[in-house]
Amino acid sequence: MKLLKLKIIVFLTILSFNILSAQHNLKLNFKKIELIYYETNGNPLKINVTNYAQINEYGIVTVHLNGNNGLKFYRYQLSNELINQINSLMIGKNSLKKQLVKTKMEAGKHYAGSYNFIAFDNEELCFVEPYMSKAFNLIFNQLEDIILKQSENAEIENPKFKIKEIEKRVLIEHKKSNYLPKIVQPPSMK
Repeated sequence: MKLLKLKIIVFLTILSFNILSAQHNLKLNFKKIELIYYETNGNPLKINVTNYAQINEYGIVTVHLNGNNGLKFYRYQLSNELINQINSLMIGKNSLKKQLVKTKMEAGKHYAGSYNFIAFDNEELCFVEPYMSKAFNLIFNQLEDIILKQSENAEIENPKFKIKEIEKRVLIEHKKSNYLPKIVQPPSMK
C-alpha cells in the first residue's frame, strides 16, 4: 500500500511539474519586440525617446521609463494569455502594416497623445492609437499598463539601452510616416 501511495505521489509530482513547465515555456514568435513612446522637436527634426520597452522571446519586458519618479528601469513577465494574443495578431508578412487601419484624423478631431514606434523581426512602424485596429489597441493597452506600472518590486539596474541609436532608427521611420498627425495640445481652460 505504501509503495502504491509513493508511486501515485511521484506520478502526480512529475505531472504537475510538467504542466507548470509547459505553462512557463510559452514563447513569442519573435526574438525581440521593441515598443517606444517618443516626442519630436526642433528643426532639423529630432526624436526624444520618453519610454522604451524591449520584450524578449520569453515574454520578459525590460523597461526604460521616464516617469513620475524620474528615469527608472523595470523588468516584468508577460502572461501566457498576452503572449498568445500577440502571437495570434502578428502573423505573416507586413502584419504591423495590416494593423494600421486609418491614416487621417477625422474632420474636427485633433491628436494630443504621444507618438509610438513598434518593431519586431524586420518590421517597424510609427503609429498613434486612433489609427490602429481595435485588436492591436487592445494588446497595446495591456502592454502599456505593464510598461507604465512602476512597481518598486520590479525595479532593476540600468540595462544600458543604446537610446541614441534607437532615436536614429525611430527618426528614419518617423520621416517615412507622412500619415502621422500633428500633436495639438487642447485649448487652455481660462
